[in-house]
Amino acid sequence: MITEKIICICGCSEYSEILKGYYNRRGISDYPFTLLRCKSCRLVRTFPIPEVNYESISRDTQAHLEDEKTWREISKGEIRRVKQYVKVGKLLDIGCNIGLMVKETEKRGFDAIGIDIDEKAVEIARRESCNVNIGVPESMNFLNNEFDVVLMNHVLEHILDVNCTLREVYRVLKPGGLLFLNVPNYAGLIARMMKERWLSLCPDEHVWQFEPNTLLPLLAYRFEIVNIRTSCLEPPSSPNLFRGWIKKLIIYFQLLINKCDELRIIAKKPHHGQKR
Repeated sequence: MITEKIICICGCSEYSEILKGYYNRRGISDYPFTLLRCKSCRLVRTFPIPEVNYESISRDTQAHLEDEKTWREISKGEIRRVKQYVKVGKLLDIGCNIGLMVKETEKRGFDAIGIDIDEKAVEIARRESCNVNIGVPESMNFLNNEFDVVLMNHVLEHILDVNCTLREVYRVLKPGGLLFLNVPNYAGLIARMMKERWLSLCPDEHVWQFEPNTLLPLLAYRFEIVNIRTSCLEPPSSPNLFRGWIKKLIIYFQLLINKCDELRIIAKKPHHGQKR
């Protein structure tokens, strides 16, 4: 039984326990966790509240280094998405890791800068002449109305003070500027089927388990929602041929009903006087 008083983003301190178990993915063994749903706004959070996990951050940096080609292709896909809405301008990548996105967006005409909390990743990016700095999204050393685009790719779920972060993103975006936000989708079909075995649950790292009906209201307080869709995170491969085909069918079905395990949202900062 949880006796510690936990305050939700909305100010409510009453929760329902929706999942309890042990996480055994990504090299993590028997990590105990509980998922709590706020009785007011319905937002799901992880207990115990994860602290900044520098070991995991280091693993993420190493993964980018070991499979740079794949991550570069992912970056190119994100840039194609951005270019559908913004052709050129000033771009900020929050949680940029070794700066692959920064480098690729610069090649395509953007004035790009990145921030990350991992000193090793920033050092590697700078060796490649990337404009990358140490920084945290809750308090960014940028001017008001500075950027046309802000990218946050699997960052927001790690941050305790979501409101502060979104306020900072709003501040640094120009009026009419766009936030491209990707987070794991706890409402996804595979997430619900796999429960504590869902790869992207990451209770040792993720403070929040976002769903469309809980994340969109947080964004809508300051931003206009331009586009929302889902995509697949859980890899379709399996050593067992039959299970592999079953998984592929599930992934196809969740694409069909837009219930994949990643939320991809584009939100716009309105022009002056419309929102705050």
